[in-house]
Amino acid sequence: MLANYFAAAIRNLLRNRAYTLINLFGLSLGFAAATLIALYARDEFSYDRFVPNHDRIYRVGEIIEPPGRSPMRLSVTSTTDAEALKLAFPEVEAATRLIPSNLRLSAKQDNEGATLASFWADPSFFDVFPLSGVAGNLANALSQPDSLVLTRRAARQLFSREDVVGETIRVAPDTVMRVAAVVENFPSNSHLNGEVFLPGAASFSPLVTLTAEQRQPGALRSENAYTYVRLRAGANIHDVRSRLRAFTDSHVSGSVNGTPIAKSYTFTLTPLADIHLQPRSIGDIKPPTDVRVLHALIAVAVLILVVACGNFISMMTARASRRAVEVGVRKAAGATQRQIMIQFMGECLFYALLALLPAVVAVELVLPAFNGFLRREIAFDYLTDPRLGLGLIGLTMLTGLAAGAYPALYLSRFKPNAVLRGTALTPQSSRARQSLVVAQFAILIALLVATFTVNRQIHFAIEDRLRLPTDQIYLASEALGCPSSFTDAIPTLGRVKAVTCVSGSTLGFDHISVNFVSPHGGGNVNGRAAQIDYSFFDVFGIQPIAGRLLSPQLGQDDLLRKDPNTADNPTLVVNEAAARALGYSSPADAVGTFARWQRLSFMDGRLQFQGQSSSKIAAVVPDFSIGSVRDVIGPTAYYIDPTVSARMVFRFDGGSVQQSLESVRELWEKHSSTAFQGMFLDQFVNALYEDVLTQSAIFTWFSAVAVVLAALGLLGLAIFTAERRTKEIGLRKVMGARRTDILLFLGWQFARPVLWANLIAWPCAYLVMQRWLQGFAYHTDIGVLTFVIAGALALVIALATVAGHAMLVARAKPVEALRYE
Repeated sequence: MLANYFAAAIRNLLRNRAYTLINLFGLSLGFAAATLIALYARDEFSYDRFVPNHDRIYRVGEIIEPPGRSPMRLSVTSTTDAEALKLAFPEVEAATRLIPSNLRLSAKQDNEGATLASFWADPSFFDVFPLSGVAGNLANALSQPDSLVLTRRAARQLFSREDVVGETIRVAPDTVMRVAAVVENFPSNSHLNGEVFLPGAASFSPLVTLTAEQRQPGALRSENAYTYVRLRAGANIHDVRSRLRAFTDSHVSGSVNGTPIAKSYTFTLTPLADIHLQPRSIGDIKPPTDVRVLHALIAVAVLILVVACGNFISMMTARASRRAVEVGVRKAAGATQRQIMIQFMGECLFYALLALLPAVVAVELVLPAFNGFLRREIAFDYLTDPRLGLGLIGLTMLTGLAAGAYPALYLSRFKPNAVLRGTALTPQSSRARQSLVVAQFAILIALLVATFTVNRQIHFAIEDRLRLPTDQIYLASEALGCPSSFTDAIPTLGRVKAVTCVSGSTLGFDHISVNFVSPHGGGNVNGRAAQIDYSFFDVFGIQPIAGRLLSPQLGQDDLLRKDPNTADNPTLVVNEAAARALGYSSPADAVGTFARWQRLSFMDGRLQFQGQSSSKIAAVVPDFSIGSVRDVIGPTAYYIDPTVSARMVFRFDGGSVQQSLESVRELWEKHSSTAFQGMFLDQFVNALYEDVLTQSAIFTWFSAVAVVLAALGLLGLAIFTAERRTKEIGLRKVMGARRTDILLFLGWQFARPVLWANLIAWPCAYLVMQRWLQGFAYHTDIGVLTFVIAGALALVIALATVAGHAMLVARAKPVEALRYE
């Protein structure tokens, strides 16, 4: 019996080569696309699960909610929190801290070296994160102040080999350290990206110096360390979280305007395996992913399989007339409906398994490029990973059974007497095929709308909102500082339009608060401090809406340069959001008025709040930020403060950007022995929207797959329709129909379901993309034109697909059509 079924399937496959090719190619393409999406989703959901006991490891974070401001999520905490948590919670078995550092390391004194992602780490780091060692003893590798640990990749980059335990590395001009151990590289699906681990126990380590500053009396709390804790086996995480409020109240000291700072703080414990799936936080080592996007991509994979299955069902039912006689003969010979169903279900499974083979080959060929684009190391190890191998087979069988269920049921219901009379086919099959075409093109149109919307949002975020020549603005590394002896020499180069010194808070890399007292009602207004120098507005091309910009000729503007320890406040420039929050009806009304505010200053080696003092508002500027469009631009106060403006920003001449950068680098080397490092603003912005750019590329690729699948299905139906209506078309031509009339007739047959598909796709796509855009504080709108273009493009694809075959049919001689059958 099975041999007969198999032989029938092979004969049907060989007898209908065109349909077989369309079916197998469509299924293979759908399997390959769905497999790539599944591999990507599996990689995203498996972050940090390679770490032993990852279910007991948590990252300590913070949510800060100052009065009058929206909450800020931080992935960093104070350097004093790890020890305090271990003392306060018996459930904490171990705690460790990390502080990132941008260091240039060289294996030899005369070697230029390399800049690698480095972390200063506690000796307990490899206890909390028991990584696999390649060489050396990890147990005490970071306990010595002159020892460090390299990953396998870092060892190869610095020494061109891995057996480097005992070798020395120059970390700074006057610091040499010894390699104590080598560990395996972090996989790409880890939120950690360290290549070098330095001893946090060293006296010059930031972990030591920052902890000492935090313990000084009156020191203001600062967040700059990643803190992780491992709970004891059996510890109740819910119980620990319930006691964090009391811990915060007792541990976070200080007050602002009489309100305890602890009231604004909430500590969080995020499971290690969930870090990558959390909302964005200030200080994230790697950008997290949006779970909604992962779910959307999984839905896209399912939709692609639905389109591929739709093609299969459509082709099988379309060819029913060719199989009707076979079914009738088998039933006349005694075959039951169940046996006929088993035969056709078996054929569908056989075709699905045939389609799996080229799909696996396609994934193997495409995966290296896919990994290169994503900068991942996703493995397609279906031979060594039973779950993946069984998943592929299960997906294939499920798809084959789902695609074959309706054709098998439809074909098995043919009655022998109806077959002999030629009335086996029913109008329901035609309606089913039309419904499948509508569904396929609805999916296609929805994917096109999603692709267009994501691309428009990217353009809005990178181009429309900033309106800056991002390839001409260069952000120097914060580690370089902003030495005046160097910046004063910049004008001699000629090719640099402007250079400015700013704080990290100005650029949005961290957040330093200011507290205003509103002149209209006396309420507190919390905002962001933006410490700048005079050329900041020139570098970023910001013009005032009202008032004047800051000037070195006016003493109150330059107050903090003359006396950093003064209790007075300098002149301010505020943005529109600040002017509104302070109660001014227009920007012009704010200019010339005085606002009382409290600022942070860097005094005696630590940040602390000054008392409230008044400042004159010199100007109001537009709301501006190079940060993410996901975040609302809040009230911002710009003022001159050289004590915290420690990052250089350059604006180069657009005609000689690289030459200008080389000139700045050469000048820097004359002033300092450290390497000149940084990034262009467009690199920073691209990194900021890396996840959205990835989403855009993935949606574009798989929308293209949906286009191909929909076109294949339509082509198969066009061939079938032309065959079924050959005699009708011949009669139309005999009755005087022109070639144009035939083309319009056939075109309308395939344009109609595409037009119906718009009615389904448009509202669904609108609701989904509108929800996606709500994740951005500033976003583009989904215009009507987006839907019109997507629908028109789908129509063009449909008509272009069938145009060639319709032309052949329209050009056929009527006598040949009348001889048909």
